[in-house]
Amino acid sequence: MSSSENGSATTATTLLDRLHQAEGPEYWRCLEELAGTEEFQKRLHDEFPSWASEWTNPLTRRHFLKLIGASLALAGVTGCGKP
Repeated sequence: MSSSENGSATTATTLLDRLHQAEGPEYWRCLEELAGTEEFQKRLHDEFPSWASEWTNPLTRRHFLKLIGASLALAGVTGCGKP
């Protein structure tokens, strides 16, 4: 086994351990996000500097306002009906 294969086996074992320790459903966009490495965070910040905090924060103000707006729109639609 080469050193790169050994390193990927160690990484896979680490990822499996993290999956077994997780409680409840969690979702990731890629394996790098699951791993939570500093390299992924740096790449994320380099690619989307102003949005980097949006990916790590589960509920943002923008997302909250979108949900409230959709709720109000659906409530308004259900309130309209033929007399």
